[in-house]
Amino acid sequence: MSLLRKTILPALFVLLLAPTLAISQEQDSNHEFGANIAFTTNYMFRGITQSDNHPAGQGGLDYSYTPFGFYASVWASSVDFDDDDTNVEVDYIIGFAGELISNLEWDVGFIYYNYPDSSIEPDYDYLELYAGLTYTFDKLPLGPSLGGKFSYSPEYFGEDGDAIYIEGGVDFNLPLEITLSAHVGYLDVEGADTTGPAGYDFTDYSVGLSKDFFGFNADLTYTTVSDQADACGNTNWCDDHVVFTLSRSF
Repeated sequence: MSLLRKTILPALFVLLLAPTLAISQEQDSNHEFGANIAFTTNYMFRGITQSDNHPAGQGGLDYSYTPFGFYASVWASSVDFDDDDTNVEVDYIIGFAGELISNLEWDVGFIYYNYPDSSIEPDYDYLELYAGLTYTFDKLPLGPSLGGKFSYSPEYFGEDGDAIYIEGGVDFNLPLEITLSAHVGYLDVEGADTTGPAGYDFTDYSVGLSKDFFGFNADLTYTTVSDQADACGNTNWCDDHVVFTLSRSF
């Protein structure tokens, strides 16, 4: 594991976030702070369970500086890779977002995926850069929002090679303040230390319903992948799943 990935990137995140925490007592509307917690019956990421098909607890802290569109977050979840060693994932997120034109929003940044209690080799930690656009058709029935995102990692999970993830999704505002969401993503990973020279690729799909009530958000989502054998070998980590998540933001 390189010094950059192990120590410098998390330290950079802390250094960027620390000044904002120091002024948290100032009543400056340009600075926004938030937090979130969640319980999910199965932590799914790109169609693959990260909790060995078991429930997971999750939570995070968020900061944004609105004049620049800057934001920073730290988010954590319990995980289970069936390796008797890795129990926690911590994501450090830094980015910029804004509105390009009316109803068209942009978002760029990076995520550093960190597994602090893992001693597994090849190392799980990796960095991913992303860029996305979202357009809201507020004049159409159900006010659909259409989004697309491109992510790139120079060294993917398990010290595999270059990886790209291309995804798109659409949200619809249904009656009774219910949101219908559909998502499709394509992952292509060059092989290296974990998967061998051939690498792998697959497409994941999901569709879900969510609704806010009493300050909570309830989400029910169905997930599947196009090639379960290529994505997860002989495991059941890529089986079709129905996942329920209850979350709250503060």
